[in-house]
Amino acid sequence: MAIAPTMLLLTTLQETPARRLALPTPSNITWNQGIEEQIYTQRNAIGELQFDEAMVTQRQPAVTAEYSRITKELMALKIGNLLDDQAVSEVPIVSSFRVTRNTYEPADLGFEGEGAGADQSSTEAFYLTNGISTSLERVAAAGFDPATAGLRFAQDEDFELRFSNDVVALRPWVTVFGQYAASEADVLTEDPFNIFRMLIFGVLQDQGKKEVFYLEFDPVELNRQENSEINFGGDTVPLAFRITELSCKPTLVFPRRQRKC
Repeated sequence: MAIAPTMLLLTTLQETPARRLALPTPSNITWNQGIEEQIYTQRNAIGELQFDEAMVTQRQPAVTAEYSRITKELMALKIGNLLDDQAVSEVPIVSSFRVTRNTYEPADLGFEGEGAGADQSSTEAFYLTNGISTSLERVAAAGFDPATAGLRFAQDEDFELRFSNDVVALRPWVTVFGQYAASEADVLTEDPFNIFRMLIFGVLQDQGKKEVFYLEFDPVELNRQENSEINFGGDTVPLAFRITELSCKPTLVFPRRQRKC
């Protein structure tokens, strides 16, 4: 008997009304009952220690889900705080590229740089020369003349960039830093986002049948210690929960139904 890939559904308990989270399908789910026992022994007639009895001394049940990709809400879950729709006036933008022409077009609607005003004082451009970071001179975008001598650049609306002929002749790798405004952004807040009702859906595959089952834990709490590391280049994203119900007994149901492909 095998268990097919499962689904994990979280329902928020800190929002009104409660909200169900649309997370990616996890690549694996592990339920650890976290049982620790005290083992008692006694000696037999020839002096050997033998098992006598065991008593459960601790239960720290936990669930860990692993995801093959990260979403915005998964990242918020790793941190344990809620995302909110807010306006942000100074969104940083960093771009690195080889300068091969005088003009680089402004950002299209919905892309990085859209919303940047012309000639922002925060905009900087620099390149490496003899291993040292060297700034380009920023001049006003209005009336910018690329033929004017000097290593110069200008930044116009929506982060349009213009470089002088002297810069283009060098063909340097240039890093540009700037800022733009976003009227709508998903922003991490101070509001906690760490207590949920959890449903785990699975399929038991046995002799051609695919029988469904589900486990319910209510409530569960994010394990901040286990979630403290976010590996942006990793193959999987683990998400760890503590099962905080004192009885530690989940709801486990086999409804005697099969799942159709």
